[in-house]
Amino acid sequence: MFDIIDVFTREIVGHHEGLKRLTKEALKALDEAAKNRNTDDLILRTDNGVQFRSREFQTRIRELDIAHENGKYTRKKRSYRGLSRHIKKR
Repeated sequence: MFDIIDVFTREIVGHHEGLKRLTKEALKALDEAAKNRNTDDLILRTDNGVQFRSREFQTRIRELDIAHENGKYTRKKRSYRGLSRHIKKR
């Protein structure tokens, strides 16, 4: 499932449900959102999913003149060490 939410109004402006999380499904939600909203000065924020980094998705947001920000996911080394100690104890 892909939802595109207007963070100002908290409305869902684009939505697509599918069995898989494929680029073409993300594009369907993006296209629906583009039909429902003016895309001038729009910033699309996504996670680092492969759908959003795909060449096809990047091409489409350039065609729509949409700025794209993707989340920066960082892992803390301490949490992994703590997790591995927890696993070893069991």
